[in-house]
Amino acid sequence: MKGFFANMNLARAIIVMSLLGSIVLAWTGWKSHGELLELREDLEFRVPGLVKGIQKLALEHTELTRNVDGDGLAREGSPQSYIRKCKDHPKVEIGDVDISVSSSSPAKGVIDEKFRIRPADSQRGFSRSRIASFMYRLEADSRQIKVTNFTIDMADRKTKPHQIPKDAWTFDAEITSRRKQEAPPQ
Repeated sequence: MKGFFANMNLARAIIVMSLLGSIVLAWTGWKSHGELLELREDLEFRVPGLVKGIQKLALEHTELTRNVDGDGLAREGSPQSYIRKCKDHPKVEIGDVDISVSSSSPAKGVIDEKFRIRPADSQRGFSRSRIASFMYRLEADSRQIKVTNFTIDMADRKTKPHQIPKDAWTFDAEITSRRKQEAPPQ
């Protein structure tokens, strides 16, 4: 062995370095192969459970975010501005409305605010689809608002019984927002 290193030349140095390099590469390859097997096992057994857990947490997060952000009524600040936002929706666009407010307490600790909505111009007619879209918009964007009373009449009251009326209608709607009565400050 002494003679091998005593007569060291470039060819022998390359052989020694190649042996050392192949030992290092064998060790890192064996280590990487072990990590690869571990990752494949995790992919097969642990990842599906993690994915289901993440999906469940994402759904919970979405629900909690909705609850924290509130609904359309809470974002608008006042029910009147919420109603006006709904009437101006691109699929509704029914123009100006008159809103009258009344309150009642059907049970202890509960307040019902009732909003009566009518078109500002009682002679102006709207298609049934626009009126239906308005009623839908009121309930769809808020969990606190419910349409509790609704009547629809022909806008053209001069139509004879034997005539087919135009699709021009007027409406009178009542929506209710129920909430807890706040405790008085002590």
